[in-house]
Amino acid sequence: MDEVTSDISPQVSVLMSTYNCGQYVADAVQSILGQTFRDFEFLIVDDASTDNTWDVLQSVNDQRIRLWRNEANQRQAWCKNFLLSHVQGEFAAIMDGDDLCDLDRFAQQVNYLSAHPHCGALSSYYITVDSAGRDLQLFPMPECDPVIKSRILRSCNGFLNGGAMIRSALLREAGGYRFQLGIGEDNDLWLRLADRCEFANLPRALYRWRQHTHNSTRSRGQTQGALVMVRLLALERKHCGADSLARYSDQELARLRQGRILMPRVGDTTTQRRVLRELCGVLISGAEPAQSLRVAAATVRRWPLHWLGYAMAARTMLNPRSYLRQFRIMRNYVGMLAYSLLGLNRDRGSG
Repeated sequence: MDEVTSDISPQVSVLMSTYNCGQYVADAVQSILGQTFRDFEFLIVDDASTDNTWDVLQSVNDQRIRLWRNEANQRQAWCKNFLLSHVQGEFAAIMDGDDLCDLDRFAQQVNYLSAHPHCGALSSYYITVDSAGRDLQLFPMPECDPVIKSRILRSCNGFLNGGAMIRSALLREAGGYRFQLGIGEDNDLWLRLADRCEFANLPRALYRWRQHTHNSTRSRGQTQGALVMVRLLALERKHCGADSLARYSDQELARLRQGRILMPRVGDTTTQRRVLRELCGVLISGAEPAQSLRVAAATVRRWPLHWLGYAMAARTMLNPRSYLRQFRIMRNYVGMLAYSLLGLNRDRGSG
């Protein structure tokens, strides 16, 4: 692994992992280097990119940058943990290599965290942009701690990873990202931090999330299955104080990364059934009836003679609210698509 280092003692450490984003990474880097808040180090690891990402990164001359390159692709969660081991700052700011952030982002986030010592994780509203950087849609986010945590558990969308700033000590105490999951590691981290600190979102769009064809190589089914498992693990910790991730074999983890739902391994049978029953309720309230039915089917396979799995399936199919919410979500996606195709982009601004 190649490294370029500088000797600084910053208040903020910026963590960025890059992979094949040479088309966008120069703009992402400049949106960090141009911050009005200057007291930061910029830790970047290139995850064995096969395009010109590494050349672009090496061409940037700024003493705040510390730069590494992986010889083989390790994926984002592994890279973020590697960077976390080199953090010197009090706060860790997350940044993706193909996105953009407001030049006042760090100043506002540091001011808020300094004034609110009980808040350990802070993000903001965000704007989606297209591949050319044109604004598409503003996404307001919940601002108070209980609502954020409820949204993270219910629908995995209450807190934006790319725009987050977290207290570094809390990140280390939580063990960083669990890269064994393969998908959904950021949501898993937020759910593990939920018992350790308060969350908040600033009511201003400080981050621009770029939408393009290379955002993810994972299928929708793989992503949805992994996010179901992230919430199952959180409910295990709630009821048992520990979760099953370390108890799954490598073969089971591979199936998890393919979107399969695995059964709980901690606690007695009664507790495991309680976890699954609560997970069913979480998925219904989050407008995911298809995933709730998958959990019900897995429960029937695990205990074919017990009533629970059949009751979960019936509860899902007979609950009209889940389908109403699913309809609203689909309507919003259709509206966003039409909005983009008609070229009715918002004026660029800070939101």
